[in-house]
Amino acid sequence: MPLVSVIIPTRNRPALLAEALASVLGQTFGDFEVIVVDDGSEIPAEDGVRAFGDPRLRCLRQPHTGRSAARNRAIAAASGELLALLDDDDLFLDQKLATHVGWMASHPQVDATVSGLQIIDSRGRPVQQLAPWRDHPLLDLRSFLYMLGYAPSAVVLRRAALARLSHWFDPSLSYAEDTDFFLRLFAAGARFDWIRQPLTAYRLSAGQNALKQFAPLANCLKLIQRLLARPNLPADVSGERNRILANAYTVSALHVLLLGLEDLGRHQMARALALAPPEAPADLVRMRRILAGIARGLPREQRRAYIDLVYKNLPPELAVYALTAGTVHRK
Repeated sequence: MPLVSVIIPTRNRPALLAEALASVLGQTFGDFEVIVVDDGSEIPAEDGVRAFGDPRLRCLRQPHTGRSAARNRAIAAASGELLALLDDDDLFLDQKLATHVGWMASHPQVDATVSGLQIIDSRGRPVQQLAPWRDHPLLDLRSFLYMLGYAPSAVVLRRAALARLSHWFDPSLSYAEDTDFFLRLFAAGARFDWIRQPLTAYRLSAGQNALKQFAPLANCLKLIQRLLARPNLPADVSGERNRILANAYTVSALHVLLLGLEDLGRHQMARALALAPPEAPADLVRMRRILAGIARGLPREQRRAYIDLVYKNLPPELAVYALTAGTVHRK
């Protein structure tokens, strides 16, 4: 049996799926299988998968029931000890599997590993690298809540860790089903660790950057509120309930403003401030970094206008600060 099962849900993106599959077949580590679940594509994905002529690739087809159901079916069919998640529009860099496998072999107590990201645009051109361990050296529930999750394609986990859960990906969630899955793993005691290299290319869809981020964030707010209402949370989480939720509202507000929804953006900023007024400089620096990350994902000619829009809509309590993509400083 292969050591690693690569899990790919797909629907109606044959060209992107082909790129994703090519990135897996280009790995320096070869002991894997790839299970593609075609979630009701109008043109079945099976022919495109078969065209690679590699027996390690399998394609299963189902009626359109969503990414969660597709991932769950692939996991159920998988035989590997390790599960590598890959969305059909993302890519693995060539050392991805070898690095995760090596780290997990030498750290048997770790249930899941998460790599950094190379952000790419719709044409595959590099935009920026994300190294979240710089702000969150310890990958635990608290840091996950502040990050509001991460890309599934960055994650390799042990199949045995799924025994901690009553169910896997939740088919009732259209967005943020991955955040829900990882939150439940954390809450069940799973241990995560960083692979401190950018080993996954995460694609930003052309003209959809804000929408791609906002819909999951709206669900993330609900998921975080639900989790923070639980009793017996770790002390470092329960002691920062309001600040964690304020951070989620702030991140959501910054994406809402990117969509031009100024009233909603101001409302969410006000909610954040009511929950936890910023403690300068740490909270303001965090806000600047989030803002800078969003801005870097935009075409260059749109960045200044977006930053100006954010500053225009800052609540009075923050209006004494000028937030730019490079610094946080007083006016």
